[in-house]
Amino acid sequence: MLTWLIAAAAAIPAAETANLAADHDLRCAAAISVVAGASAGNLTPQQKASTTIAMVYYVGKVDGARPGLDYAEAFKAVAASADFRANFRDEALRCMQQESERARSLRETTRALQATGN
Repeated sequence: MLTWLIAAAAAIPAAETANLAADHDLRCAAAISVVAGASAGNLTPQQKASTTIAMVYYVGKVDGARPGLDYAEAFKAVAASADFRANFRDEALRCMQQESERARSLRETTRALQATGN
C-alpha cells in the first residue's frame, strides 16, 4: 500500500527526508491519512468524524510548525521511513489515542467554563 509513496520519496533531499520522518505530528497526520484512505468505505459516520478531527488536529499542529509544507512530499518522506512502516499500526493507534485524550481534555474545559457561566 505504501510502495508508491516510498518510490516517490527519492525526490526529497536526504536531510529533509530524515527531518520530516522524525516529526511526530507529521507522522501522525500521515498515519491517519493512510488509515482513512484504506478504510474509506468501511467507516461508520462516527469513525469518519473522529478520523477527520484527528487529521485536522495534526495538520493544524504541522501547519503551525511548518507553514506551506507540501504534504504530498512530506507524507512520501514519512512513508519511506523503515521505522514508520515497521511500527505503523502502533503509531496510528498512539496518534488516535493522543488526539482523543486532547479532545476529552477540551470537553472537560468546556464543561468547567459552562459551569461557571463563562
